[in-house]
Amino acid sequence: MLEYFEAFVNFLWGLPIIVIILGTGFYFTFKTGFFQVFHLKHIFSETICKIIKKGNKAEENGEGLITPFDAVATAIGGSVGVGNIGGVATAIAVGGPGALFWLWIAAFVGMILKMAEVTLGVYYRE
Repeated sequence: MLEYFEAFVNFLWGLPIIVIILGTGFYFTFKTGFFQVFHLKHIFSETICKIIKKGNKAEENGEGLITPFDAVATAIGGSVGVGNIGGVATAIAVGGPGALFWLWIAAFVGMILKMAEVTLGVYYRE
């Protein structure tokens, strides 16, 4: 019985999961009208530009020593982890510079999948 389950898992985590993830990502990309491309200016202005413009507000207001940027950087660092840095380095070392192309495709598809995930989470939250 365990052999059947293992064969199914090995099959599923091969080509089918790649097709499902890429297919869903490209479906959402086309359905939203390439949201992650045409709204890139707005995305940057609401995230990175606001952090740069605000500067170090925590020390000015006497609220503490942690700025909003420090809090966001710590949260992202904890969730992303060091594995992604090592993963990119390993991909380039093993696959060569062409691995960067596929990393960018995965990031492009991953952005819209993350947006869909967060949108559904906000819509159905209690």
